[in-house]
Amino acid sequence: MNMILQRIRSPHWWRWGVLPLSYTLLCIPFFWQTFATWGSDLATRCQMRCDSGWENVWSLWWVAHQLSIGQSPFYTAQMFYPGGADLFWQILMFANGLLMTPVTLIWGPVFAFNLLAMVSFVASAWAMALCAEQIVGHRWAAWIAGVLYTFAPFHVWMAYWGFAERLSLQYFPIMLYALWELSGQQRWRGVWIGAFAILGALLSSLYYGLFALTYVVIWAGLMTWRDRGERGRLTRFWMQLVSMAAMVAVPIAPFAWHMLVPGKQLPAVGDGVGLTDYLIRQKEFSASLFTFVTPGITHPLWGDAVLAWYRQFSPSYWPMSLGLSVVVLAVLGIYLVRHQIASWWLTMTAVLVVLALGPRLMWFGHDTGIPLPYDILNYIPLVKLGQRPNHFLLLALAQLALFAAYAIRSGAQRLRRPYLWGVLLFGVIGFELWPLPLQPFAPTHSVVYDAIPRQQRGAVLPLPFDLDDGNVLYGQWYYQRPIVTGYLPRLNPELVNTGLLQGADGVVQFTQPITTMTVLHQDPATALTTMMDRLDVEYVLYDKRFGTPVNLAVLEKLQFVVGDANLALYRRPPQAATGALVVLNRGWFPPEQDDAGRRWQWSAPTGAFWLYQPQNPPHAAIITARFSVPAAMQIGLDGGAFRQPITFVVNQPQMVRRYQLLVFSTGLANDLWWQIYTPFQAADRDIGIALEDLRAELTTLVMK
Repeated sequence: MNMILQRIRSPHWWRWGVLPLSYTLLCIPFFWQTFATWGSDLATRCQMRCDSGWENVWSLWWVAHQLSIGQSPFYTAQMFYPGGADLFWQILMFANGLLMTPVTLIWGPVFAFNLLAMVSFVASAWAMALCAEQIVGHRWAAWIAGVLYTFAPFHVWMAYWGFAERLSLQYFPIMLYALWELSGQQRWRGVWIGAFAILGALLSSLYYGLFALTYVVIWAGLMTWRDRGERGRLTRFWMQLVSMAAMVAVPIAPFAWHMLVPGKQLPAVGDGVGLTDYLIRQKEFSASLFTFVTPGITHPLWGDAVLAWYRQFSPSYWPMSLGLSVVVLAVLGIYLVRHQIASWWLTMTAVLVVLALGPRLMWFGHDTGIPLPYDILNYIPLVKLGQRPNHFLLLALAQLALFAAYAIRSGAQRLRRPYLWGVLLFGVIGFELWPLPLQPFAPTHSVVYDAIPRQQRGAVLPLPFDLDDGNVLYGQWYYQRPIVTGYLPRLNPELVNTGLLQGADGVVQFTQPITTMTVLHQDPATALTTMMDRLDVEYVLYDKRFGTPVNLAVLEKLQFVVGDANLALYRRPPQAATGALVVLNRGWFPPEQDDAGRRWQWSAPTGAFWLYQPQNPPHAAIITARFSVPAAMQIGLDGGAFRQPITFVVNQPQMVRRYQLLVFSTGLANDLWWQIYTPFQAADRDIGIALEDLRAELTTLVMK
């Protein structure tokens, strides 16, 4: 027994044995109900849907799959086929996927998802305890700090809804420890520890990475001001800071380069993704002033009551809570040992709290209109994409847990029978933070998925389009064929250009009125099957759960395969159509026609369209366009395929002209647009060309 106690008391056994084992034992009751279905059901508290859960399952599978075949996981053609999607700026969870790759390949991604959730809770507490022990210097105070950190109600609440990527809080304490090293003794080991923490946060959650970088920038400004009179110390500090920045920048530079130096992009047409859209979401996901005095919603006794109280103010109001225990102990620690706490800790904590309040001061869910410092971040490229300011509190939580550890250490030094008081304190904390346990969430499987031959050529088109439904990724992972849709949280021009086919003729009319046809087609059924044949889309998967009616005229052209209460599977008929496919994109007014049956469609000053090509595209396509103009005007055909626009002048208004233009391919999906340099001012709008037909024919012609 004495030998065991001696080993436990040794720093090595305590840090690398007792800490992870004790936190694992604490997590067992939280996960207990899910162990029986660990490999088939998600460990969450999802009810009807679990979009983020299946998104993260897909991410774990994709990373493991790509690494197993020696290919990069940062791009996929399995979603948003045929254009594919860049996944680096999405929720790829590369760090977690890399960690779980052996588990995923052996036991599957659902097993890996559940294990990752548990490992994240243990790792977050463990990292917090190690950080607190080094800084505070008290073992049991550090252990309780780990409990306060990982079982914070907001952290638990994210596990309820399958946000596996945002469970990875372990990188924040590691980063804080590194910055503590650099701000104090300026040890170089803080450089690589800090770089590791920032990269881990960035490659686990884009939010965490952006917020960690923001934190370091503000902290660097504070340190520069503090050491402004010590030239030698300041020089060493900036050498270390630049070295850490280089260690972070080098791995992500190949992926960030195309974002920072983009190619040709479609000019803005109509309402795009603007700053005001981000402000709306940021205000919805901002922390409240009541965050620090509100009990958590994860408790079995009062959680539902607190949630109902929150929902009085806004249906989308996020019920943030860090736990009353950590707040009370942190305030007590600051009061008792304020002279021992570095001033920059207190300043940065205040900064994080203010940033977490979002771009506007919210009062009971209402916007007061008072601007806050977070709004400044919206004018920094990419940073405004962090649409959840309240997550800054998770960084602040690490510092609050440190202050709580100071308070516990001070109490242990001042009180008699500190172990008795420690047990009592742990009982109070355990009662306050005790959460509702996780429950298994089973996928809604279907005979439809079984009817699709796995890992074969031919994409699947799920209809209707619903870009806020992560459940489509469960099906894609099951049959492992490309899907024309997908689920990504950041579908906007700044991050990904997916070339979605939801606006294609035939696809639109599957669930919408026939009157929505563009001028390019007259029969929606023929348009749908032509598209499927040219792009090698073999199946249409109709989801009945959305309650969306379907046009029977379109459905009759397809071959029914199998169905159940939720899904129906149809297959394309054999067809001999070949060549490229043109789909009108943005900047087109509704079609018009005259009594003689002539049909046309006016463009805005910028009328965009997509040129899709099948697999292994040839070098070029010949675009044939028939259109007239209301007045003499200069026209340009522009897009990513051109170094400069193809420009020409049409001087004969009302005469239908036919032009053939050679366009070189840059991939499976090319975004092109007519740019009208002198648009005609109609009575109610600016108009350009009156398009009557637009076709594309593939060619093997190569210019030398």
